[in-house]
Amino acid sequence: MISPFTAELKNKQWIEEVIAAAGLTKRDVDVKVVVVTLQDMELQKDRIIGRKTERDQWKLDNWGDFKKRIAFVPQINWDIPASSILIFDNSGELTEQKSEQLYQFVNDKVPTLSA
Repeated sequence: MISPFTAELKNKQWIEEVIAAAGLTKRDVDVKVVVVTLQDMELQKDRIIGRKTERDQWKLDNWGDFKKRIAFVPQINWDIPASSILIFDNSGELTEQKSEQLYQFVNDKVPTLSA
């Protein structure tokens, strides 16, 4: 899934409902959260400008308000192990080492919780 899902991350039941809607249980699914951060808001603004997407226009038009609202690390209330959450600094170039870190995180098996 893609971001930001900040409201969904706060809602403990949201992920449970998504899994159940797929006809699965938490025993069947290895849920992972990757929180992508940047070192500062100016870098974030540069990246938003560079994306040139229509959905970002409100952010740019209301940058002062957006800066106040955004949390670099959102609250995560899902019932998953801490080892299933990765805070990933995406500042700078996407190196092979960073790519490997993400790959390993997503592909490492974490013991699932009982449903």
